[in-house]
Parts: sequence; C-alpha cells; structure tokens
Amino acid sequence: MAHNGEHHHHAGRSSADFLDARRVLREIGLSEGQVVLDAGSGSGHFSKAASNLVGPGGTVWALDADQPSLDRLIRDIFTSGLRNIRPLLSDLTETLPVKAGSVDLCLLVNVLHGLAWDKTAPQALNEIARVLKPGGRLAVVEFKKQEMEFGPPLEVRLEPEDVERLAAPAGLRKERSFEAGTYSYAVVFRK
Repeated sequence: MAHNGEHHHHAGRSSADFLDARRVLREIGLSEGQVVLDAGSGSGHFSKAASNLVGPGGTVWALDADQPSLDRLIRDIFTSGLRNIRPLLSDLTETLPVKAGSVDLCLLVNVLHGLAWDKTAPQALNEIARVLKPGGRLAVVEFKKQEMEFGPPLEVRLEPEDVERLAAPAGLRKERSFEAGTYSYAVVFRK
C-alpha cells in the first residue's frame, strides 16, 4: 500500500516467523469449499495455509498492493501446485476486484493497524463488508499492544477494543476473540 513517510515497518519479519497460520485458521473454523480473501496477503503465509484447508473446492483470493510479494507467492503456487490461490494486485483502500457477497472469510493479518494509522480503515472495512456473504466472517489478527523487538511501534498497535470500534460502523459484529500466538490476538466478526 502507498503510505506516507510516517509509515512503520515490521523490521523485516514475516508472520511466518511467529504465527502458526494453520492453527489460527482452524481456530477460526475455516472449512473445505469456502472462499477466503486474504487482504494484505504479503507473500502468502496465511493464503497457503488457507489453500490447504479449503481444498480444491475452495478459493483463496490473495490480495496485496505489493507486486514483489505477490510474485513470491506466484512462484510458490507454481512449485507447490496450490491451484486454488488467486493472486490479486489491489489496494485495500480502493474498490476491491471481488464480487459483492462472495466471500466466506476475510483475513486481515497484521494489516488493520496500518490502515488505522493512515486513517483508511473505514473505507477498507466497508469494502470488506461489501464482499462478505451474509453471515460471512472477518478475522483480524493483530500484534498485542506491548513492547517487543519487532512489529509496529507501540503507538501504532491496536487493542482488541480498538479493532471492535473500527469494525462496528461497517456492520461487523464481534463473535469472539482468542490468543493467536505469543505475540498476537485475533478478533472474529460476522456480517
């Protein structure tokens, strides 16, 4: 995503270093045949895990604004034969190239804090709500708001209550939250 000079970086660490994507997705309840939108997928750590869980009857849209990250994912798709992943070059703050009411689960993994910092969370969450099926779910995974050696600066991090406040205007109701790992939590919303 295009960001101003104030934007933070994750000190080069991928979520693969500290998040067990398969465990988190099982906890969310992802199942075979579902359609997933991994919004801000990066090089696809969660997309690849979702691909295996939804199986050949499911689809994973891996959406990111960074072409080099998607290129890495595309290479992995070819070498691993993950034919149900569809890479999409797009910015979350614009109209998503995904049909309205077509997605069972949207993932925002370590993405929402950046949108909130840039004040673009409302339009992104409205777009996510648009593409979710009625009863579809959004799972937000974020860094805990505590000091650690990596991840965004403390002032950029979100508490679970901040995530709820951001999601509510888009018509997304909190279903539950859980520990997503040592450094992270997840909040699951339903449309």
